[in-house]
Amino acid sequence: MTRPILHLPEQDGERHEERDDIERLIAVTQHFGPAMANTLPRIVVAIDGTEVSLALADQIIQWQRVYHWPCAVHLLWIHPFVGKEAADRQLEANGIEQTTETCEHLTAAGLAFTRHLVMGNPAGCIVRRSMNLGASMILMGTRGHGPLGSALLGSVANRVAQEAEIPVTLVRA
Repeated sequence: MTRPILHLPEQDGERHEERDDIERLIAVTQHFGPAMANTLPRIVVAIDGTEVSLALADQIIQWQRVYHWPCAVHLLWIHPFVGKEAADRQLEANGIEQTTETCEHLTAAGLAFTRHLVMGNPAGCIVRRSMNLGASMILMGTRGHGPLGSALLGSVANRVAQEAEIPVTLVRA
């Protein structure tokens, strides 16, 4: 497992901000639950605030409960690029709103996790963040458009699967 490039929050409630060269807020990372061992495999779970996000949380819960497969869960939510002032107002507020249900679902199951609210292009952010975390796998949802629909829509899941250097597991929801 590769060591993470990012400095991650470790304690329950601990929060870190990342800013770019113009001091625009580009990421907010917060840990929930007890500290996780650094030796656990890291799984990036790309969520979007829809029912697909809950299906992904259910998959993680199943892996940990049924298969006893412990892992460090990193929820990743992406916000489109906005200006400096808008980023300070919107990134964290919108991210919390869109991820609360998934976070509550994992917390109710007794799982610790780290939430990443990041601004940027979805596919690129998922691949870069996973690499910077030293992740072992990416877990994402698909909406079941089929191969033709995905080709026409330029699916984020397809782009991530093509660009990532680690396994990508897709959950159809």
